[in-house]
Amino acid sequence: MSKHPVMLAACTVMLVACGSAGAASVPASATVSGVGVLPGTEGTTTSDRTSVLTTGGVSTSSSGVTVLVGGPVGLRASGNRILMIGDSVLASTSSRYTNDMCNVLVPLGWQVEIDAEVGRFIDFGAKVLDDRLSAGWDAAVVFLGSNYNNDLLSYTQALDRLVRRLSPNPVVLVTVSEFDPSRIAV
Repeated sequence: MSKHPVMLAACTVMLVACGSAGAASVPASATVSGVGVLPGTEGTTTSDRTSVLTTGGVSTSSSGVTVLVGGPVGLRASGNRILMIGDSVLASTSSRYTNDMCNVLVPLGWQVEIDAEVGRFIDFGAKVLDDRLSAGWDAAVVFLGSNYNNDLLSYTQALDRLVRRLSPNPVVLVTVSEFDPSRIAV
């Protein structure tokens, strides 16, 4: 059998993984410094953030998605495997470019997969999940919005579906800068 069909199948989904199967596992109870601290928790101590988590620091959005109000994602993850989905901005941090994401997260114990490509819209997230969700992830990061087609309803619905598919694992949503007036909606 030729190796070409195997290579073609392997390239069907462009992904970049960093870390190794032997990377140290991060217990769910561990605080991973600098990873996943949500807005509004800066300047708080680890015990303050843990208190937020243990005292019901969550709310439910209008669409029924549970939203963590504060605290590190590392405390919510059941393991150390993180899936990152995005466009060119996130891709620029992968090993194909600067490798910044892996350089920061792998030493902290995370096993990272970055599925990000130039020019991707929100529907790219569903395609990644169709191919990669079954691999088993403990947390996710979604950064899709730089390429926005000015359809807030479609964008919001697609983002909501992504978060629901990734549930119950913690999901960090990263937004875009307001480099264009249309990005205010994102």
